[in-house]
Amino acid sequence: MWWANGLRFGCTACGRCCVRRVPSASAPLAEAEIDNLAQALGLSPSRFLAQYAETADFGGAARLKVDETGRCALLTAMGKCSVHEARPAACRTYPYWPENLASPYEWAREAVLCEGIKSSWEPEEPGSVTETARVIEDELLVEELRVGGVLRAENWTHAEAMEYIHSLREAKMPDLDLDPLPAPRKVLFHSQGLVVLETEEQDLPENQSASRQSGVVRSLHFESSIGIVQTEVRYHPEHGFDHDQLMFGVHSAFLEVVKEQAAQAASDSVIVLGGGGGVLPMALQKAALRDRNTAGPFRNIRNIICVEKDPEVAKLGKDFFGMGEGGEEVNVRLVIEDARHYVTPSLSQGAPDAGDILAILVDIAGDLQHSSGGEVLAPCADFRLGDFVRSAVAAVRPDGVIAWNVLVSELGEDRWLQSAVEGIQSAVQDEHFSVVSRGRPP
Repeated sequence: MWWANGLRFGCTACGRCCVRRVPSASAPLAEAEIDNLAQALGLSPSRFLAQYAETADFGGAARLKVDETGRCALLTAMGKCSVHEARPAACRTYPYWPENLASPYEWAREAVLCEGIKSSWEPEEPGSVTETARVIEDELLVEELRVGGVLRAENWTHAEAMEYIHSLREAKMPDLDLDPLPAPRKVLFHSQGLVVLETEEQDLPENQSASRQSGVVRSLHFESSIGIVQTEVRYHPEHGFDHDQLMFGVHSAFLEVVKEQAAQAASDSVIVLGGGGGVLPMALQKAALRDRNTAGPFRNIRNIICVEKDPEVAKLGKDFFGMGEGGEEVNVRLVIEDARHYVTPSLSQGAPDAGDILAILVDIAGDLQHSSGGEVLAPCADFRLGDFVRSAVAAVRPDGVIAWNVLVSELGEDRWLQSAVEGIQSAVQDEHFSVVSRGRPP
């Protein structure tokens, strides 16, 4: 097992696993667990089931109920568990679930949700808690019994299931051999803090042919936050990279913004800030080439300038994501520079070989921000305020557009989004420009 030396985990009682993650997987609850939960709340089991549980697809088994945002019904207004001492097995075994322990990359991905998880690549911190391999293995075995319906059938709580595991150990029974899940992702590259993973694609787009069924999805990650996908693209050994069916909803939203604006005005260039793997620039190039022959809305785009500050990221884009430069009809140009230095007042005089600038797309992700309401992934303040916004507004055509990639969870962070809109608006002095929120991408 890759975790033979233990894993760093210490519950911080943040309550984030209690939103969507654990409640949806809590079935089947054993009758003994329901009794304990009801007693903790001073309710009868039937009243508890009516208020705090719902039927799952386990032959009528119960699971914890959630509200419309995915929050467990047992969470308090402060985001704390109201029945922590009586919590069921699913809550107690988390995060030691088989899918989280399939590889160190799955463990690190889960850390985006659970702040108590520390990945193998994070530096040791004073006071950090390391669980032993034996503890992890015992929790995995209980989870295997729970998911298999044994706890419900035997009417065991987590403690009783653990007693059963320990009795088997004492008797030196062979039933304790774990059958680990295969790692769902292949590691194509991991060096200098950058990771490229490849995953077999499960769900194909409706309009994608059956010949693509053996394709894969490639994704770029930073080692410090592997659970956050920086960019991804479909790839098939025979058909190559698919820049038509974009994986990111926000990339599709960027294309829609450019499409609407390009249809209203003839222009020459689009600037993408934060090139990542180059998926968005290549999708723009493909759309522009297609529309040159069909008189479509992208037909007047002749230059796509991709600004990426990290040369290693740009190299991965070329090696693993189909990023290319050049093109006679629609030229893609890669600029290795910090976008804050590229978008300056002098850009209003025109970037080299840029012509008129129709759009500036700010596809730059800062650090993931957490709060009691959810998560926000957005460009840092340097790209949303002051000089940067004014320089960008001055650079685009009067009928141009600037778009920011701001990902907001569905858990009440609209206030943050409104604040970002107001911050951008305060920097815009040109009455011809307005700042609007286009809504969350799918």
